[in-house]
Formats: sequence, structure tokens, C-alpha cells
Amino acid sequence: MFFLTFFTFAALHITRECWSILKPKIKVEEGVHSSQLGAVDTSFLTFYSIGLFFSGSLSDRYNPKLILVYCSIGVSIIMIAVSCGAYWGIQNQFFYYGLFALNGLMQSSGFPTCVSIFTNWFGKRGRGTLFGLWCSTGAAGNVIGAMLTSTFTSTLGLKWYQAYAAMGLFCSLMAGLNALYLVVHPIELDIHIDEFDEHLHETERLLNTN
Repeated sequence: MFFLTFFTFAALHITRECWSILKPKIKVEEGVHSSQLGAVDTSFLTFYSIGLFFSGSLSDRYNPKLILVYCSIGVSIIMIAVSCGAYWGIQNQFFYYGLFALNGLMQSSGFPTCVSIFTNWFGKRGRGTLFGLWCSTGAAGNVIGAMLTSTFTSTLGLKWYQAYAAMGLFCSLMAGLNALYLVVHPIELDIHIDEFDEHLHETERLLNTN
């Protein structure tokens, strides 16, 4: 469960880092102005921020596994749609603004949903250490995204939209793995996770008495 949630969120960072590296190529190959690319990023980040307000509560109300699977597939579809738009020569800016806004909404479910599943599987003892390790998922995704994007474009000679579509498939890969193997709560497998920690419990008792 640690590695499934780790690489699920890393896959989202792979797509973001891919886009960051491809933007200079898009400016040169497509003649797109920096302000237009900035507007695309703004649409993504705006709706990503809005989605964070709701995605956490959605994972509490509905099955977080299904949310991760559907949203990961949605991200892949959106990235392929962006790539197809570039291949077909679609130059309507609002077409891309809309797709990246939807992408931001989809990706906003990643962090709160993965964290909600992660915390189900680990008790208080050592949770801080494990979560510290887990939080390197963003950096890992950025490194992998940078290396693969450079390989696809520089070594293999793919067009930017081909590389972007290929990177989007990582989200579909994680969606498939999550659909097969991800378990939201250990109780589903009759596994009991002990939330009690004697040291932490004593600390909490002292804080409450003071």
C-alpha cells in the first residue's frame, strides 16, 4: 500500500514535470507565446487549488480507491486529448485552457486520497518516519519525469505531443495497478493495525492535563 500510493502520486508529478520541460519546445515548435503558456498553467493551478477544497471530503464520503482509479484514467485521457489537439493543429486557446482546468480538478484528488489510504495502513508508532519517506514522492516523480521526457524527446526524437501522451500513460498504468491491488483499509483483509502507542499516549495525556 505504501508503494502503490507512493507511485500513484509520483505519476501525477511525472506529468507536471513533463509539461514544464516541454514548454520551451512548444514555444519554439508551435510559436506559442509565454503569456499563453502562463495562462494554461494558471488555469491548471486555479482549478487544482479549488479541487483541493472538495477532494478530501470526497475521499471520506466515497470509495477513495475508485476516486484514484477514475481520476488517474481521466488525467491520461486529458493528456492524450491535448496531444491530439496539437497533432490536429487545433489553435483555439480555450480548448487547451479547458483541458488543463479539468486536468487540475482531476489531479487535486491525488494527494488527499493517497494520504487517507496511507494513514489507514500505519499506526501511530513510526507513522511520522514513514510519512516523511512517503512525502519524497513528489521529488521522485519530478526526477523520473525529467529523465523520461528528456529521453523521449532528445534520445528517441519524439515530438513534444508524442512525449506528452506517452507520459500520460503512466497514470493509466497506476490506475490499473490500483484497481487490481489497492486495498483502502486493512480491515478488508482481516488485518488489524494497532493505532495505540504507549509513548505518544503518555505525551498526549501530559499535554491534556496541562
